[in-house]
Amino acid sequence: MTVPYMALKEADLAGKTLIMRVDFNSPVEEAREGSVLRDTTRIDDHLDTSIMPLFELPRPPRNIVLLAHQGRPGRNDCTTLLPHFVYCRDKLRSKGIETAYVWEGADSATIRQLGEEAVASDAVLTRIRSLPERTVLMLENVRFSEAESRVQGDQPAAFADTPLIRMLAEVDNRVVALDGFSVGHRAQASVVGLAALGPLYAGPVVMREIEQLSRALESPKAPMLLIVGGAKVDDSLSSMQYFLEQGKADTVITGGLVGLVLLQAQGIQLNEQTETNIGAATRDLPQTLAKARALMDDFGGDKIRVPVDVALGPRQGAAVERAELTASRIDRSDPRHIGDIGLQTITRYTCEIAQANTLVMNGPMGRYEWPCFAHGNEEILRYAAYAAQARDAHVLVGGGDTGASLGALPTELVGHIKVCSSGKAFLEVLATGTVESLIGVRMLARR
Repeated sequence: MTVPYMALKEADLAGKTLIMRVDFNSPVEEAREGSVLRDTTRIDDHLDTSIMPLFELPRPPRNIVLLAHQGRPGRNDCTTLLPHFVYCRDKLRSKGIETAYVWEGADSATIRQLGEEAVASDAVLTRIRSLPERTVLMLENVRFSEAESRVQGDQPAAFADTPLIRMLAEVDNRVVALDGFSVGHRAQASVVGLAALGPLYAGPVVMREIEQLSRALESPKAPMLLIVGGAKVDDSLSSMQYFLEQGKADTVITGGLVGLVLLQAQGIQLNEQTETNIGAATRDLPQTLAKARALMDDFGGDKIRVPVDVALGPRQGAAVERAELTASRIDRSDPRHIGDIGLQTITRYTCEIAQANTLVMNGPMGRYEWPCFAHGNEEILRYAAYAAQARDAHVLVGGGDTGASLGALPTELVGHIKVCSSGKAFLEVLATGTVESLIGVRMLARR
């Protein structure tokens, strides 16, 4: 399958400064020594797939400048990129690659006070211009810049006057690339604005994920199974609608809050705790239920599978507290959480997996992070991996939670699954059937 975008490996990188947008956004927790990374999966992917191999090219870039974000403004996880820099420094140093950080030595409070200037300023530009060869410079969290998302527009020119893009325009002998597929849906300066600096190349991570999605969307080998779970109910229903109306999916199996909404649409009574959770996860519950009913009316009997039993447990998710119940027998006053599919549902779903040659999964089957609710999701992923291993089925898994839950499987099984790092962008592509629905992808240079 030929992808029409200009891959970074096609650019003349020799002696150039490569400016590359990556996605280093990671779970963090506060400790005595500051913010600590709890998971480095996304960072490792960029280091292993893009950054280290780029320096091994026969004609490598002179140096690399990384643009990245962490968290969302106003939230506790919107921190400096110091822990990300430290992690990259330690990993890259073993490969003979140096790593720099503009604000090394400054405390978090000082960097936050700098705000916009921490991201784009004369001091930052001077550091970029003075970079030694074979060095990776990590710029500060782009979300410290108010202009990152304040500008409204869908063309590069709209972002050309933002501080970040003005500064990067002063960097001579540059090449620009987008390597964060998971930020490709964002109309922001560090994504769309990069295309104002010259041809925007597709980095290795972006190319890999575009190719995987294109294969699953354009030429899936039948039977094709769509597995939908998680808590992004509205987007997931849109994905189901597209795949079913276009005839791309032979069957859809559902779990998580998506499966519970479809049970509601069939008139199944849920308990108050679960209804509260669903209400919080939907933009307009009556409208969501109407869409779910329409899907069940049009495709339910033949194409859509919903849970026949569920698992309940307390908020703490203790392993010994799991109880399974037929969906039609849920007591409205039951105070427990419905957090997983039950054994009967798992058995039915694994039979569907055993027949599929293409499987696309977004969203876990339940609250997999709670011990008593991990079983259903783990079994679905395990059988999907078996299908890939034994029958060479094409298995593509997307979404941050779904990808994280792969950690429960043996490494030798995970290796058979294709993983898309994105959650929201992945869902947007599934709902529209094309990677061109992502504004960042539309900005990429064509061959």
